[in-house]
Amino acid sequence: MINKICYILNNFPLPSETFISDEAASFIDIGVTPFILVINKGNFSLIQPSARKLLDKNLVTFILPCTKLQSLYSVFLLFFHRPKRVYGCLLKSLRSQDRWLYFQAACYATLLLKNKVDFLHAHFADMNLNWAKVLSDWTGIPFGVTTHRYDLLNDPISRDKVTRLFKQSHLIVTISEWNKQFMMQKYEIDSDKIRVIHCGVDVEKFKPLEVMKVQSKLRLLNVGRLVPEKGQDILLHALAKARAEGVEFEVVIIGSGELEDNLKSLSIKLQLDDYVKFMGAQSQDYIVNSLKSTDIFVLSSRSEGLPVVCMEAMSSGVLMIATKINGIPELVQRGVNGLLVESGDVSGLAGAIIWANHNSEAVNKIRIAARETVINEFNRKKCTLRLLNEMNSVCC
Repeated sequence: MINKICYILNNFPLPSETFISDEAASFIDIGVTPFILVINKGNFSLIQPSARKLLDKNLVTFILPCTKLQSLYSVFLLFFHRPKRVYGCLLKSLRSQDRWLYFQAACYATLLLKNKVDFLHAHFADMNLNWAKVLSDWTGIPFGVTTHRYDLLNDPISRDKVTRLFKQSHLIVTISEWNKQFMMQKYEIDSDKIRVIHCGVDVEKFKPLEVMKVQSKLRLLNVGRLVPEKGQDILLHALAKARAEGVEFEVVIIGSGELEDNLKSLSIKLQLDDYVKFMGAQSQDYIVNSLKSTDIFVLSSRSEGLPVVCMEAMSSGVLMIATKINGIPELVQRGVNGLLVESGDVSGLAGAIIWANHNSEAVNKIRIAARETVINEFNRKKCTLRLLNEMNSVCC
């Protein structure tokens, strides 16, 4: 049985990757110790609660460059404990283009063995997965990966290399059925080799108020980085159309990014500056409280995986309006537990907002169904237990 897991992450902490620290921290609650091995330091200006928990428990190690002497000493220690494996790994490293990585990783392979780690897990099929494979070569510890969106679409490392890494992985997990089908075609992986395990949310933390406050204006919320793929410009144009149809609203946009100034200028141009507030990056607790006073969460993205923030909104009993892309229809069913519009469809998004403004009874039914969906299928604890079971199945 697995008692200790090591996550390999390129950056930590990162506000945009809270779903990873949430997952890692949730293992603590079921009696499994997570270690975090970090290639690059992340953003310490905003540390979310689960990341803080891991840091406070001293479960995070930041990788520092090793000298040649340190690497050679680590290889000697590894050789002393398991000579046959280390001899084979040395031969492999000398033939590999990742020779430098092998010798850097040797320093941390000894740390994994010292801490009796049972499983190595990378999020994203990028350098994280490459590190996991090399550490596994040195130690013999099984390794796996969870894929998301950018790693599959943007090819941060070559397609051929990722294909080889997938074939060598002991466990391949992805967050949606859409991703699974994409991976089967792109990397020629058999269906039974890929496990779909959704990201999950804490349904007790994200829950609706017992009595919703009655407000005269519709309250909308958008959370995401202010970058082209998140489509906040589409949202602003849709809001202008809804306002022209007489909808009274106030909108909060949480997030920061390269388009912040452009979006603020667009808001002024569309005469929405009195109705839209840009709040910048905020803590998870701030988002929890914001959801409690929100009627509609709008995801206007042009590209997504399966956003955890949508699950958080639905768990909080907020009406979800989202674009029909990638894995989102696996979470949001049109007219059942949310509303779906086509990506880039300004009129469709405006129409959904207008419909919600005039159909409060139907909206309340959708909100109830939304929370039930998250409780049943996207509950953080259930998702973590399933991931642990899959890890145990390849280790034990």
